Amino acid sequence: MSKREIPESWALDSLSGLCEFIRNGISAKQTKVPPGDPLSRIETISSGHIDFTKIGFAKIPEIKKNQYRLLGGDILLSHINSFEHIGKSAIFNSDQVLYHGMNLLCLRPKDLIDSKFLANYLKSNLARDYFKSKCKRAINQVSINTKDVGDLQVPIPPVSEQRRIVSKIEATKERVQAIEASISKADELIEKYREALLQKAFRGELVPQDPKDEPASKLIERIRAEKEKQSDGKKKKKDELPSIKPEEIPFEIPSSWLWLRLGDLISVSSGDGLTAKEQKGGSIPVFGGNGVAGYHSQANINLSSIIIGRVGAKCGVVHVTPDKAWVTDNALIVKPKLDVDKKWLAEALSWLNLNADANRSAQPVISGSKIYPRLIPLPPRDEQVRIVSKIQSQLVSIESLKQTKSKIAEICAVISESILESAFSGNLVRQEISEGTGHDLIDRVKTELQQNVGSKEPKLISTFSKNKRAKK
Repeated sequence: MSKREIPESWALDSLSGLCEFIRNGISAKQTKVPPGDPLSRIETISSGHIDFTKIGFAKIPEIKKNQYRLLGGDILLSHINSFEHIGKSAIFNSDQVLYHGMNLLCLRPKDLIDSKFLANYLKSNLARDYFKSKCKRAINQVSINTKDVGDLQVPIPPVSEQRRIVSKIEATKERVQAIEASISKADELIEKYREALLQKAFRGELVPQDPKDEPASKLIERIRAEKEKQSDGKKKKKDELPSIKPEEIPFEIPSSWLWLRLGDLISVSSGDGLTAKEQKGGSIPVFGGNGVAGYHSQANINLSSIIIGRVGAKCGVVHVTPDKAWVTDNALIVKPKLDVDKKWLAEALSWLNLNADANRSAQPVISGSKIYPRLIPLPPRDEQVRIVSKIQSQLVSIESLKQTKSKIAEICAVISESILESAFSGNLVRQEISEGTGHDLIDRVKTELQQNVGSKEPKLISTFSKNKRAKK
């Protein structure tokens, strides 16, 4: 790392010089559930703190337990990970027993540096960018060797100043976390608002009814007339949907509306199989069970259509295709039997939450036979258009709220990094002459080490930079 401008009272030292050790954990075959002794895993620090719901378990020999048990103030650092997560770290501050497992480095800070100060520095872009610059690439992951980790240069203020910096950082973090908690709550409120909006829409409470609209009952007359025409006196088909019983109706709807079975409103059919290898690229989107899954050079539909995911955990999700698309056999193509507004129908199908009708096997699946019996409230055709218009105008407001929330989240991230950058350049708190210097701290620790090891010179690397204020 190149020399940086820091206060004159600060020093720079290597990470290895600031730690009693930097080492990998114990090698042991882990399981994700007890029995066994609790061990750290890469996932343990994936959220930036020690997560005890993401630990492993293994039998650790008694003779090794003291060596690998984590102590308060120890820092775990990811030196084998994806490029995005390389260098991620977390400080251990818990009374719970946890042992240091493989694929995370453990850093144990010496007395000359506050462990929280060092932990915050390792989370800064100054440290993370250094780690990314030193990592070696392999298939699907990158890694940093222990020497390169130890060569990271760390700014060292006097211990009292380190603690004042930590206090300031933590106070700012608390405020940022309060804002982030509010953002998270806003997510819940936005989703509840959307659910309430759709509930009103499909109960007939979102827009006023217009007596000039043709009642939906006229539609059922057409259905009956069409059925009679098709049956031509023949017996009732076995798969014909049963009549709706009064006790099935879940809530009241306006008098101009009508309850229908979904199978009286739509029919569905599977798309055509197309594997990822068979997709030839191009501009035509390929729709699978959860939306666009690739692109192809051919289309199997040539008119914008509503499709429903047929297979997978998210089966039942609703999408609307462009005019030209390929729909695979992992999705169902919807064909309306009546003249209904397509946008209204798409919203209605989403509101029905068809995923609830999936069979609960290892691979959830929905089918026409599963969803056709569902009840759906049908408004007059003109009211459908007004409902869609109202929903879309409200969704614009919801999207605006989401964008505002995203901007606030971005500001929080900037504040979090700015506070660290300010802290480790000496601009967050005042330097106090009475607290001494980082150089004095290093010299004192070096002297103590020399006394402990006799005449052997300890390996400490110290570099100094000019006070930026001296340049003014």
